[in-house]
Amino acid sequence: MLTNVVDIEIDYATRKGLPGFLSESYTGVGAQYTGEVGIPELTVNPKPRITDVGSLYTLGVAYTIAPEKVEQFLAANWPVVSTLLTDHGPWEGYNGTKQGAIRLQTTAHTLSLILGILATGTENMMRYARHAGIAGRLDAFFPPGERADFLADGVQVYAWSDKEGGIRSSREGGALHVRGDSAARLGVAFVPLRKEGVSPSGGHLTLRYRLAGAMEPAIIALKAGNESASGLIAKEIMTRLEDTRGREAEVRVPLPPSVGLMNLKEVVLSHETGGTPRPIDLTITGFEFRPTAPTSAASGR
Repeated sequence: MLTNVVDIEIDYATRKGLPGFLSESYTGVGAQYTGEVGIPELTVNPKPRITDVGSLYTLGVAYTIAPEKVEQFLAANWPVVSTLLTDHGPWEGYNGTKQGAIRLQTTAHTLSLILGILATGTENMMRYARHAGIAGRLDAFFPPGERADFLADGVQVYAWSDKEGGIRSSREGGALHVRGDSAARLGVAFVPLRKEGVSPSGGHLTLRYRLAGAMEPAIIALKAGNESASGLIAKEIMTRLEDTRGREAEVRVPLPPSVGLMNLKEVVLSHETGGTPRPIDLTITGFEFRPTAPTSAASGR
């Protein structure tokens, strides 16, 4: 079945004179990015499709299915593909009507997206920086944040819920206990009392917990005090807290070096049940940020 799809894509792209397959992509019309690109014979959407745009990155997926056919397709289209090459890899899109590259995204952008999905973007960026000899400059521009313990004495912690939730929280032995009989919403705030806030930039945020009944999704919001930096990156982390059945579990999130993660005034863990109230029994045994060693130190320089 998948091989047949590759055959159809190759046949259609060849007839249209495109060096790539039709897929959701930039179109070359300004900065338009749309899912309206596609083969009319394959779509389940009755609306007209954009059929003059080919994307190179889809060839990677097709190669895992029919490598010989994709290599033949690339060889046949190499005169066009060779015109798309840049120092950062080829432009990933080609507009058949204009007969030129769509100069908005290279394959490097797509590969970096893959690294982000795999949660290895920061690690591989540091590897590239060491290879290129710019690790020291990168360290100076994005210094790692300081270690922070969000359950320490210098942090105010409080929990809340909807009016009917009846949430009760207490701190004992370095842990936070949150319980409620029937809550549809839950929030737990961690507010450092230090004036300058905390800067969990360039390291890992680790939450250790015990929970009866999974929380999915759970959101960790990082709220900066510097509004001018707040729009640089999205500072909400969506995760899942599992039913631990009495044992301790851990969520570990890599945080990139970024000015958008500096001077945080509040960290909030929240969850909504989707409208159906449920009992809450959550114990947070640890919540901390640890910075990663500078790249120059990690590389031995």
